[in-house]
Formats: sequence, structure tokens, C-alpha cells
Amino acid sequence: MPLPRSRSFFLLMSLAMLLSNCSCPLQPIAPEHQLHRTTVAGSFYPAEPAALTAEVQRLLAAEQKLVSERVPIVLAPHAAYFFSGQIAAAAFRQLSADFERVFILAANHNADADYSGLSVDRALRFVMPGFELPIDQDIVERLLRRPGFVDVPLAHQAYVVEVALPFLRAIQPSPFSIVPIMVGRIDRAAAREAARELLKFADERTAFVFSLDMSHFHPDAEARQRDSSCLDALSRMNADDVARCETDGTQMLLIMNELAALQGLTPRLIGYANSSEVPEGDLTSVVGYGALAYENRFELSAEEGNALVSLARDALRSKLRDGERLKLPEGFLKRYPRLGVARAAFVTLEKDGALRGCIGSLEAHQPLAQDVLENAVHAALHDSRFEPVTGEELAALTVSISVLDALRPLRRPESNEALLEALARSQPGVTLSVGNRTSTYLPVVWEELPDPDRFLRSLCEKQGSPPDCWKSPKARFETYGSQIFKESIVQAQP
Repeated sequence: MPLPRSRSFFLLMSLAMLLSNCSCPLQPIAPEHQLHRTTVAGSFYPAEPAALTAEVQRLLAAEQKLVSERVPIVLAPHAAYFFSGQIAAAAFRQLSADFERVFILAANHNADADYSGLSVDRALRFVMPGFELPIDQDIVERLLRRPGFVDVPLAHQAYVVEVALPFLRAIQPSPFSIVPIMVGRIDRAAAREAARELLKFADERTAFVFSLDMSHFHPDAEARQRDSSCLDALSRMNADDVARCETDGTQMLLIMNELAALQGLTPRLIGYANSSEVPEGDLTSVVGYGALAYENRFELSAEEGNALVSLARDALRSKLRDGERLKLPEGFLKRYPRLGVARAAFVTLEKDGALRGCIGSLEAHQPLAQDVLENAVHAALHDSRFEPVTGEELAALTVSISVLDALRPLRRPESNEALLEALARSQPGVTLSVGNRTSTYLPVVWEELPDPDRFLRSLCEKQGSPPDCWKSPKARFETYGSQIFKESIVQAQP
């Protein structure tokens, strides 16, 4: 007797979950796949070890370290060093050189390997001219037990990973392991899931290298326009526009964009060139090469900030005009993945240049977009200093969003005078806690209260404490920075 459909479905799903988390050993690695040997040594880069080392050092020495923050992710090209070595070196020069393992992702370049998902290289070692690198077998096995990760040995016969290895070895002479991954067919939902899986390994000792070449075989001017649009989309972290990039690995770019967003990283364009720029380059048919570094800091683009402001305006309109709480629009976080990262924000409303409401979160507890959505309504209706905003006032309101950095405890100087001098110099956002009372002012308040003593006295009064409460030995201070995005009058539609 056949099982009822619902029960059959439950059993199949349970079996799938059991297999994906199975601790049983994987199939043995075929002998011919246990060592990964070079395929383009002598053509894409020197085959003689000393010559390869000298060439990589020369390329790296010509580039500057442009980023001061930690860089755990880079995008680099994988063409022959003659064509793209300088751009690759510019990317690797930014990578933080304290890694102990490196995930290297590239798109499938083998037409004989037709598959969906991400293929993980199961070889034991990668043998290069003059050195070998171990492949992290523990991580390989863990990934291959997760949905979306597959074992397709043919995919790993392409050259696209090996061109990165001499650069990695040059910037990190200490031992490290690698995890080569070739990305097959995936859609945007699968790219997001893959990024979440990779995020589980993203600690301070792990680097990610995404390797691709940009548009292929267009005239120089057209190629530059196409590549510029793609690099701009990556810099803005607009996933809709990233999906329209023309590269040899756009599906891989979607994973990179999502992984960077999940970590709250900020992209920085490092360089661009194409194959026409080499001696005797052909201007009629070129290949583009781009370099990006992802810094360990959270700085939204103007586009992302404007999207938040528009979201706050829509939330106000929905609540004050229609009496309904707005939900996050479908596709909003798919387009702007960083706005789904947990961050704190304040929403400020002004009318005729005067404050009309301001409420926010000091500490991140939910996705940034959701925080803005809720705080916009709270600022309009629940700021106890003002009467609730009415629907008739909407057209006269100006909306601004302050996205807060994480709070940092302020080590109090030895004297009150030194404290005032330190605050006046940096003018951060300040949170003052005395007993069970807490108050805060955003960094922008320094424009109204530039005198630090007056600034702190006002903070005391705001929480209902005596004006000199900040002088108490029990007073605790935290500081923070913020990004501010303000609606223009033209944008402030009812």
C-alpha cells in the first residue's frame, strides 16, 4: 500500500537531511585526482621556480597598499601574467597577509563539466613550480556534506585557480592551506545559500579570493563601458545590477557580493585594465581585468542610503495616510543585501528646519532595513517630546537616517578637562549612563552644541539628571560614529 503523499514527502526530506549531515566517509579519491599539477606553467607564468618568484615579487613591488583596514576578500583576474598580472598583483597587495587558509573561487571553465552547484576540489595537494600547498581536507569534507556542494573532478582541470597561488605564497610565506571551489550553474537564491555556508568559515585567519576575467572580445571602448558598469554595480553592492555583469563568472560574483554583505564589508575598486594595454595589444577585441578589495568596515553607498531614506518615507506614508504598517518590499534585501545586516539606526524628522521627532536604536538587534522601517514610525508617533505627526504634515517633513557604528566604551581621561578636549577633538556620538539613566546624542548634534561642556550638560538634562552629572565618577561613556543620509526637499514627496 503506498504511503500517503505527506508522509512520503516527510520521509524523503528526512533522508536528504540525514545524508547531507552524514558523518560516514566520502568515496576514496581516485589516484589520478590526488595531486593537482599545473597546466599553464611556462605559458601563463614562468615555469622555473626562481623566475616565477622574481616575476611575482616584481609585480607586487610595483603596487601600493591602498587599504588600511583588514581585507579578507579580494577579486582578482586569472589571465596570463603578461596580460593581467599587474591588476592581480594590485588586488593581492591589499589582502591581509595573516591568513592560515584561503578559499579560492572561480567559475567552471571546463565545457566537459556540466553541473549545478559548487564543486570542491578533493585533491590532497596543489603542486606548483618550487612549492606545494595542501588542500584543507577537513573543510572539503564538511562542505561536501552540505547542500549545493558537489564533487566534479573535471571542473578542477582548468587553470583558473593556479594563477593565484604564486601571489598568495609571496604575501604569506608561513604555512597555509587552500580550498579550491569551482562554481557551476547556480541561481541567485543558491548564491545566497552558498554565501551563508561559506560564512561559517569566515574567521580572522581565513581569506577569500574570487577569480574572474571581465567582458570578452568587445572593442576597447565598448569593453570599458561594460566593465565600468559592472565594477560600479559591485562598488554599490546592488545585487540586481551585479547579476547583469558580463564576465566569465557572474554567478560567482553573486556569491562574493552576498558574502561581503553578510560580513558588513565595504568594497573598494583597486584597479582596472584590459588586454589592449599590453605591447601590441588589439583594440578591436579585448578582455577586461578588474581588482576589488573588501575592507573590514561598514560604509554604505549613497544608493544604499537613499534606499533607506525612501523606505522610511514609504513607512510614514503607509502608517499616517493608510493606517497600515509597511512591510519590507519583496526583493528589497535581495537587491541591497547589506541592508539586511544587523545594524542600529536613528530616524530623524524635521519640519521647517526644526526637529519634529527622532527615535532609534543604539545597539544592533535586527536587520538595518527593518530597524529603519520601525523607527520611522516611532519617530513620528512615539517621541514623547512632540505631539504625534499627522498625515497632513507629511509633505512638510524631511527625513534623515543615521546608521550607527558599534558602541565603544570610552576610557575616561584623568581629568574632566582632558575628557572635554578629547570629545571636542573627535566629536563622536556619545552615550552617557549614570545609574539606571541613559541618554545619547548623535554626532550631528555637535553642530548645535559645539561646546563640549554644554554638550554633556544637555545630555545630563535629557536623561533627567543634574546638569553636572557627567562629572560623577560613576558616569559611563560610550562613543560611536555614524553615516547620515538626508532626504532633499525635492525628494520629500507626501
